[in-house]
Amino acid sequence: MSDFVQQRHKPAVALSRPRELLVALPPMRSNVNLSRIIRTASCCGLRRIICSGTARRIAKIARETSDSIELEPHRTLPPVLERLKADGYELVGLEQTTGSESLFEFSFRRKTVLVIGNERLGIDEKVLRLMDHTVEDTRLWTPLQPQRGHRRRNGPLRILPAVSEGIAEPVYC
Repeated sequence: MSDFVQQRHKPAVALSRPRELLVALPPMRSNVNLSRIIRTASCCGLRRIICSGTARRIAKIARETSDSIELEPHRTLPPVLERLKADGYELVGLEQTTGSESLFEFSFRRKTVLVIGNERLGIDEKVLRLMDHTVEDTRLWTPLQPQRGHRRRNGPLRILPAVSEGIAEPVYC
């Protein structure tokens, strides 16, 4: 039997070139979710997050990400997404829709903007119309298999945006 030695703080592996995945966020209800998304994005090697509303990074949650990831605030998302689309980015919404594809079978292009919805409302209808594709985690959301576990009075709980993003980014990477 071999001896295993714990290595909790290995240095980051250098990327051969910068990632071209961007994350775009609507106004979030909680800066805790935003900070968790920032932390995950930083761990995946992303350099920029586009957000709208009164976004604020909570340092205790986002940890040492202020040097590694730029938080780019805007009043609204549609004009920014239209510019990115014109620059050759593919817009992919992380949302349950009638035509959404499985996140695990979807082929991400290198230049992608991953649009994540609000905790309660998901992706706004105006923003959703701009998407080239929508993807969802089919292990959790399928018409044939309803969400298991806790339910609210008016239906199942939605997966938090920070959790969805934490599943989607490593799939892209």
